[in-house]
Amino acid sequence: LRVETDHDALLGAPVRLRGVVTYYDPAWRLLFLQDTTAGIFIDLHGVDPGLRPGDEVEVDGVSTPGEFAPSVRYRSSTRLGTGTLPTPRHPGIRDLSAGVHD
Repeated sequence: LRVETDHDALLGAPVRLRGVVTYYDPAWRLLFLQDTTAGIFIDLHGVDPGLRPGDEVEVDGVSTPGEFAPSVRYRSSTRLGTGTLPTPRHPGIRDLSAGVHD
């Protein structure tokens, strides 16, 4: 196996993240988690962890390339309590179109 980049080497690596749920859709099994540095998509892979926006959680999973950006494939989570949602940003259309905040 030839590893082309450090990113490739991290695929499938175990990860443990702690943050606040900023978006959860139980019907579509979509979960976004954010800490003080960034946000990330968590691929629930058919699991319903029963979380809500504002929950502070610790998520265990593995790194994946994702369909749009690197993400985490869910394995388990622990609800730690209620966290603080981040302050919403209000980017302009140019930044949104350019993908600056992706």
